[in-house]
Amino acid sequence: MIAEVAEAASALATYSVIGLTVAAIGVSLFKSFGSFVLPGPRASASHILVADESLAVSLKERLLEGPQSTLLDRFAKEASAYSTCPSKSKGGDLGEFKPGQMVKEFDTVVFEAPLMELQGPVKTQFGYHLILVTDRNEPSA
Repeated sequence: MIAEVAEAASALATYSVIGLTVAAIGVSLFKSFGSFVLPGPRASASHILVADESLAVSLKERLLEGPQSTLLDRFAKEASAYSTCPSKSKGGDLGEFKPGQMVKEFDTVVFEAPLMELQGPVKTQFGYHLILVTDRNEPSA
């Protein structure tokens, strides 16, 4: 563990030389040591939030028409164009979170659906979500 911290400190010095922000370094370190910070299951997902179910259905149909190999990129473009969530500035990327940090309907999909398969529309109190689960870590007991 001490060697890992020393390596991280060395990376911090390198990053600061090339002008990356401390926040970016913090995110990188958080992901590296996430299992210590967020014990238990966690997932990463992107979403598109819209107020109208018919728009969500239309976006989903359009996304399903293209190749699976470019789904994440196409999803990010649609999120940037249509989502009403502040995450639209990051292509809908919500980052990493634990069960219970999102509303129940959203959480259920993220922690049960297959990775990289478009889900939704999922109705919550906020509107209709299209969800793309990009990663999930379920540590062994």
